[in-house]
Amino acid sequence: MKLGDVCEVIMGQAPKGDTYNTEHRGYPLIAGAGDFDKRGGVSVAKYTTKPTRLSAVGDIILSIRASIGAKVWADDEYCLGRGVAGLRPTPELDAQFLWYWLPTVERLLLSKARGATFIQVNRKDIEDLPIELPSLENQKKFALEKHLQFLIEQKRARQRELLSELEKSVFHQMFGNPFEKNNEYPRYKLLDLSLKFNDGPFGSNLKSEHYQTNGIRVIRLQNIGVDEFKNSDKVFISPAHYEKLKKYTCSPGDIIIATLGNPNLRATEIPSYLHISINKADCIRMRPNLNLVNKKWLIHLLNSDTTINALSTLFHGQTRSRVSMGQLQNIEIHLPPIDLQNKFENITNVK
Repeated sequence: MKLGDVCEVIMGQAPKGDTYNTEHRGYPLIAGAGDFDKRGGVSVAKYTTKPTRLSAVGDIILSIRASIGAKVWADDEYCLGRGVAGLRPTPELDAQFLWYWLPTVERLLLSKARGATFIQVNRKDIEDLPIELPSLENQKKFALEKHLQFLIEQKRARQRELLSELEKSVFHQMFGNPFEKNNEYPRYKLLDLSLKFNDGPFGSNLKSEHYQTNGIRVIRLQNIGVDEFKNSDKVFISPAHYEKLKKYTCSPGDIIIATLGNPNLRATEIPSYLHISINKADCIRMRPNLNLVNKKWLIHLLNSDTTINALSTLFHGQTRSRVSMGQLQNIEIHLPPIDLQNKFENITNVK
């Protein structure tokens, strides 16, 4: 069936400008996704004394302009501006099921968007979304499983945040700033700590038309997080094309460093399940000399604000800033003894 068969779609409409205020008079106004906060709630800046379209508590408020597909729960009555729509399920559709189902059609909804200045979808685009509706009992079961997964991921994310805070504190207490000139430890270039240090192939050597659904894995910028390998976005090249690019072969345990994106510098270890892979341009493969440097210590340093600040003058680029491989390999750090680096790993190795 279509979503419109089991869900009322309340399209937002902007109130008149002279009804706006910031003194909490009237109804809070959700103009668009800019009024969604980072924690998944609502954080409005304006109110209106003459609301146009109102949400009800329990509605799903969906962004339909610019950030199409972003959504929040309505925990109050809100005036809906033209950048959002309220979704109100009928009794046949479980609201939690709808919440977890919407991301599965986000790309389809986005493909319907149109507009010169801001892309936007309309009521028909939303109502025409095809939905296969299980029984209400199975909808609730599906939603519960998804919600439990969400809670587990939230807990894991918080654990990662706490571990990151611990590592920062311990690192600072043990080593100070490895870039300061008055640091007592000897200086090494990053290249001097490497057995291998290379960027990926540029230009026509590796283009999007070379990608396929299986073969030899290509590590790209979107796979590199802050001490996290993101395995969800996968592309491959044929074994025949790999033979031409063998010199870019990466191995499990190598460090892969992104020199473009957000943040401008981030690093993680290539996981053991990627037996053979190659790195793309702006993804630097580094094989550390473990006699000199501890891998965990180095990854933490590369991901730290201290390193970002130290390299800030090296970032360049008109559209997106990056640091070149040549600049990165020549940065100098004060390297503490390996046994002290190993001690840092032992202290912060929290399971």
